[in-house]
Amino acid sequence: MSCTLCLCSVAVLLLVCRHVDALLDDFYTNFFGPARTPMRRYYELCEHQWMTQTGDAVWFRYFFDANQLVLFPPEVCRQARRLLDAAASLAVAEPYRKRVDLTTKAFHLTELYSAVYHSGKPPTTIASAAEAAQALQTVVAGSTTDLERQRHLADVIDKEPLLAPVIPVDGRAHYTAPGASAGLVWQLLRWCRENHRGDMAEALLGQLSKADSTGDMLAVAHSLWTLPDAKPKDLIVNGTFDRAEGAKADTTGADWNDAGAPPGWSFWERKPGAGKLRWVSAEEQRYVTLTAVKGACYIQTVPVTPGAVYFVVADYRGRIGETAKAELGMSWQDAKSGWLEETRRTTNLTRGLSPSPSSAAEPTLPWLTTAVAGRAPPGAAKAVVMLFADGRAAEDVVAFDNVRRFEARTAAQ
Repeated sequence: MSCTLCLCSVAVLLLVCRHVDALLDDFYTNFFGPARTPMRRYYELCEHQWMTQTGDAVWFRYFFDANQLVLFPPEVCRQARRLLDAAASLAVAEPYRKRVDLTTKAFHLTELYSAVYHSGKPPTTIASAAEAAQALQTVVAGSTTDLERQRHLADVIDKEPLLAPVIPVDGRAHYTAPGASAGLVWQLLRWCRENHRGDMAEALLGQLSKADSTGDMLAVAHSLWTLPDAKPKDLIVNGTFDRAEGAKADTTGADWNDAGAPPGWSFWERKPGAGKLRWVSAEEQRYVTLTAVKGACYIQTVPVTPGAVYFVVADYRGRIGETAKAELGMSWQDAKSGWLEETRRTTNLTRGLSPSPSSAAEPTLPWLTTAVAGRAPPGAAKAVVMLFADGRAAEDVVAFDNVRRFEARTAAQ
């Protein structure tokens, strides 16, 4: 309680005092001693990054949401690390050394999360050998860094009373653990196949066999590489949206609806009627679109075996504004349709979409392909495939087609 009152007093002083800069100087001098200048610059950098958001409720928008890492890309983390290293070289005496060290330990977790998160944001395409080599390095680094993240969380953060989270981060229902992207692996292997670079594909599989702690990404990469020849069973029903009748959709979820949806598919809207979900019949193609929705997705559930690794591949195109987003997602439910949200996986599609507003009509935009993958957790009875969009303007539209889903297997299987 006394600590809370002290913080409240500082906050009040910052609001009413006309000498805020002097007050902050006094605080940093007392708390960090000779390291006061780099530590103040470090915290100012963090605040600046957080406040680059626009709109309302910026302090809470990314609460327990891995997407907050868009504010802390690797280049910002490197800048922050230089400031902390400078502070550590100055804070040689106690208690300043311990205070800088505590901050550094906490920030290292952000560094690791950022590295893994940004390795999971695939480029729209890979168009050159240099880009392919960078993608290979990114996938492998994402796997090894995620293992280091888990170790740092268990061995450092959770064992330090001043750092251990009051609410377990990985247990939050709407938290998605970041990871190397199946979409990035898909793009890399597509380039390898088109350019007859089997050597690079084999290098990826070889390095993942050493770096991937769970084996999940190795299984996905092997399956994606052998997909054209292996021709595994597609577990999605009506993924091309061509069938006009047939399979009944799963509507057991809260607010799931199949009225007007393609056979085998249902949909969910956070704000019903706010946008438009359409099953489009074009001249030579059928597909689905989500336009100006305030959080909505097309849904299909598929039976799974706990412990098995699955991946979804889908085509997409569209245009969205700065505050909108689109995702290809896969989550899990038990036999009673209860959610197992802590294992939800998504691939962010924003980079591949055109900016909105745009003069280009949706049907004229190029189709791109991406993927998402994950291991069915204990207790899972079915996977929930989600074609998700969240727009803010009438011009925001995302289209999906050719959705397919497979069980991933390694060469040994």
